[in-house]
Amino acid sequence: MELRRRVIAVGLALLLCRVATPALAAEPSAPKSHAPRTDEEGAGGKMFRKAVRGGQNLAFGLVTDVPRTVYYESRDHGALYGFTVGLFKGIGLGAIRTVVGGYELLTFPIPANDYEPVMLPAYPFEPGPTEAFPDTP
Repeated sequence: MELRRRVIAVGLALLLCRVATPALAAEPSAPKSHAPRTDEEGAGGKMFRKAVRGGQNLAFGLVTDVPRTVYYESRDHGALYGFTVGLFKGIGLGAIRTVVGGYELLTFPIPANDYEPVMLPAYPFEPGPTEAFPDTP
């Protein structure tokens, strides 16, 4: 019975990674940038983007960061590393993304860091490996 549960769990993890892989396979073509989309965008647009980003990260942070991290760790270090270390790293990054999403949603009217994202990629469904607090040295 215990072996059956483990096989089912591994099968579901593989299926989840298989489903998420095509969406994650496309690398971002432009270099990562923290610059606003337009220089003319007012504070209202930046606040709205921060609120939407916070809501998406709060709702989908854990769901998207686990398969994303497993994929990128597997690609960079091999499948065994990706499915072990990447899984736990993805859970941690997903939890961080969820907390950051709540923070951004609650503080969207406050112009901290000129409304720039705390994590990259800024939105949960954008491709690329997750970086928490990219501006810190």
